[in-house]
Amino acid sequence: MDIYTPPKPTPSEFTTETEYCRAWRQWRSKYDPEYKPMMARKMAEYRAKNPVKIQKNRRDMYKRNPEHFKKRSKEAWHADVEQSREALRERLVQAPWKMMASASRSRAKKEGLPHDLTPDYIKSIWPADNKCPIFGTEFKKARLGESRDASASLERIDPAKGYVQGNIIIVSLKANRMKNNGSLEELKLLVEYYERLKTRLE
Repeated sequence: MDIYTPPKPTPSEFTTETEYCRAWRQWRSKYDPEYKPMMARKMAEYRAKNPVKIQKNRRDMYKRNPEHFKKRSKEAWHADVEQSREALRERLVQAPWKMMASASRSRAKKEGLPHDLTPDYIKSIWPADNKCPIFGTEFKKARLGESRDASASLERIDPAKGYVQGNIIIVSLKANRMKNNGSLEELKLLVEYYERLKTRLE
């Protein structure tokens, strides 16, 4: 049995060109098998050629109605939490510097610290062997419930200078937590104390 296909819309059926164009796109989207692949190719080409423009448009749209986008993001996340987590984890594995730049900007704003980091800069200082320069452990993005010690993190050499280029290194979260906000002198005192303590216990 043949599936009924309604006739193509014609301009005479509509009072405005906008209505006709909308109906034409809807008809092609539903009944023309070549339409969706063609539009997907065009959109991919447009995104590749206009990344800055697209990003600016998204920021402008978000500023006009932030609650709408927060609601949509929340709904998309909760529609399939496990899939959303896996997709986020995949993005972090493939390009962690993007999330790091965004997260560090938020922390700097919250703490009132300078910030000029970009994803490209963080990528440029990423260890070539993908390992923590202190412990030599390979960076690994932890899954939910796993230890995050081997996760890559941004470390401020001088905490007071903030998140600025030249003051940042990439180390494991374990190394970052151990240093915390301590100065070099304070860390030396800490090591000396535990060396004396170890000697005493021996």
